[in-house]
Amino acid sequence: MKVLAEDVFVQTGLPKYTYAEREKYDTVFRSTLYDGGVHIYLYGYSKSGKTSMWKKYLSEDDYIEIKITSKMDLNSFCSVLLEKIDPYYLKSYTEENGAESKISANAKGDIKIFKVGGDAENLTSNLKGSQFERICSPEIELTFITQKAKEAKRIIILEDFQMASESFIIELADVLKAFADDQVKVILVGIDNKMSNIINARNDITSRIATLNLDKFKKEELYEIISKGEEALNVEFSEDVKKMIVDNSFERAYILQGICRSLCRNEKITERQAKKMCITSTDAVEKACELLATSIEGIYDSSFRKMLRAATKANKNDTYRWILRALREVIKNGNGEIEAKTIASKISDLMGGGFNTASIYPCLKNMVTKQDINIFKYIEKCLYIDDIMFIFYLKWSDTVEGELHI
Repeated sequence: MKVLAEDVFVQTGLPKYTYAEREKYDTVFRSTLYDGGVHIYLYGYSKSGKTSMWKKYLSEDDYIEIKITSKMDLNSFCSVLLEKIDPYYLKSYTEENGAESKISANAKGDIKIFKVGGDAENLTSNLKGSQFERICSPEIELTFITQKAKEAKRIIILEDFQMASESFIIELADVLKAFADDQVKVILVGIDNKMSNIINARNDITSRIATLNLDKFKKEELYEIISKGEEALNVEFSEDVKKMIVDNSFERAYILQGICRSLCRNEKITERQAKKMCITSTDAVEKACELLATSIEGIYDSSFRKMLRAATKANKNDTYRWILRALREVIKNGNGEIEAKTIASKISDLMGGGFNTASIYPCLKNMVTKQDINIFKYIEKCLYIDDIMFIFYLKWSDTVEGELHI
């Protein structure tokens, strides 16, 4: 079977060839995974490897995955869970003449009971004239839900847990406690750490949830990803090339994977090489970064332009231009937050002095309101970067360079 470059360096999902085990986190995850009475909470920056971790150790038959939404409450959650579990049950049926009748043991064996969200099909011939009452959303009762979840014998994955509302977390805390007591494991996956919200709702659940903050990757882990990719494709990157790739990844594996993927495309590496191929020029990495930036322009261009032109009466466009230029220079690693005064100081350095640092505060606040997608938050004179890929885009996009007059 051919080993394709696009399967070696991947930005989403579980990397088949280039998964770098993060010793501390993987060890805790593995040891807790088989402790039925303890849930696992994986949190950290977007695309920090949370989903890759649980998919590394679970097959599709091992889990039920539920995407949390901001509108989800306990009833909707339980309905989705029941549908995922695929329970079959029947409440009652009514004869054509309207008279209610109990279902005999023999009749139950003949009836193919439909699932939640399904319909009454494939009935046996002797029962086609009967009408069946379908239960789409049974009365929610914690014991019933726990029993069904336990019968499923699968781990429940709650993705996008950062979307959970305060009211839903309060309701869910009781469910998590009941599930832990009955050895039904739940893995919560989200960007934000909402553990305190869960504990405040139910403080006796503290010992029943193991938390793992999957934040930035260590440099040695990033180098391991590159090494595994080299081995899979029979290529060799020089030390300078590898260093430049790592330095521009902002300590994020998915950015590093994207750079390596783009590098392979530029170098016409589509599959494992019959003869080892060596890449020694850092110019190739620059071209790869530019290609990656171009590929994500559709995601960030609109927000970038709105931020760039977010002028107010007190502050003209140039202030925003200098803020964006400073962000390219200030963020050298994967830090997700930066003080406004640090940005102002960098602007002064770039301008050669004379910058009014006080003017930056309303500008940052105004700039954040202009974004189309969640890139920044501005809280108490500190800028929080939720999407570090935007900084990569600022640094490597030709369009950005032109607009910022660099």
